[in-house]
Parts: sequence; structure tokens; C-alpha cells
Amino acid sequence: MYIVIFISETLQFFACPIDNNRKKVEASSSEQTNCSSTSPSSGEINVSTDIALQKCMYNAYEGAALSLPQLPKLFFFITNKSTCCEWLNRFRIPIILTALRNGQYESAARNSKQYLLHTCSLGQAEVSEFEFVIISFVQSLIKLHNSMTIHGIYVWLKNIHQLDWSWIQACEHEAAGNLEQAAYEYKLFLYEHFKSRSIINEKKTR
Repeated sequence: MYIVIFISETLQFFACPIDNNRKKVEASSSEQTNCSSTSPSSGEINVSTDIALQKCMYNAYEGAALSLPQLPKLFFFITNKSTCCEWLNRFRIPIILTALRNGQYESAARNSKQYLLHTCSLGQAEVSEFEFVIISFVQSLIKLHNSMTIHGIYVWLKNIHQLDWSWIQACEHEAAGNLEQAAYEYKLFLYEHFKSRSIINEKKTR
């Protein structure tokens, strides 16, 4: 019991800087953020520390390629793998936000994928968080010019979750470098969006 509490407090210690950075980013505008004490270097350190922590935890409960001595501490992670994964997933959204802000798009994409895999497998994804992670995932993949994965996300959402988010197709074109087609798709999406909004408003006024 005491080991569990100790490990929980230790993990919380790693999570606090990332969560605090997320709150500062959310509480300030982009111009204010650039002038605030939350510098990109601190965010990069937070994300890098998280990556190293996740690698160590993974090696602890899954094992490593090299033959390592089976220390007593490793057995905690082996027997509490699900608890460790659940803890990591609770802090993936702050990690994603911090990684995006600091241009660490690979980390943002990886954590977005892990979040979706974990929450969808348990059926516990909240709508607002789910939408945020999808948007962040696609945004990261645009920066990485990974149009194929964006297409896969669109197909996955449409076939599995019955969500036909056409704006993702525009993002796919942007990631592939087809900027003219992307601009056309974005324009079409915005036209349809505002058209539907106007129809809804008209119905409310009647």
C-alpha cells in the first residue's frame, strides 16, 4: 500500500509542471504567452521529461531488448501496468497542448494516438476531449506532412464512429502540399457550416 502511494506521489511530481504549463497556456493569449514566464524551453523540458518517463515505465512493465536484472521495483510496474497506463492517459492532454505549443509535433501526434487507443478501447472518451485530441492529432500531422495518416483518421472516424468530418479531408490536402485543393475544401466547409448555422438561427426566430 505504501509503495503504491509513494509511486503515485512520484508520478504526480512529474505531472505537475506539465499541468501547470497547460493552465498557463489556456489562461493567456498567444501574445501574452510569448511574454510570460512559461517559455518554450521549459515546455520542451517538460515534454522531454515525460517521454523519458514513459520509456522507463514501458521498459519496466514490458521488458527491454537487453537482459536486465529483475529488480524488486520493476515488479511493481509489471503488476500495476494498467494503473500506470491510466495515470499516463490522464495527463496526455496537457502533454499534447504543451508539445503543440513548443513545436514538438511528433510527441503531440504520439500522445494523441495513445490517448485515442486507450479511451476508445475503454469507451470512456468525453466528447470535448475527444474532439480536442482529434484536432490536435490532425494539426500535428499537417506539420509533419503526413497526409496518409490523416486520411486514415478520416476513414476511422467515418466507419467506426459515424463522424463525417469533411474538414479533415481539407487537412489531408494541406499536409500533402495540395494547397489550392485544400483552400477550396476549407472554403466549401466554411460555406456549409455558416449556411447550416443561419438555417438554425432562422428556425429559432420563428
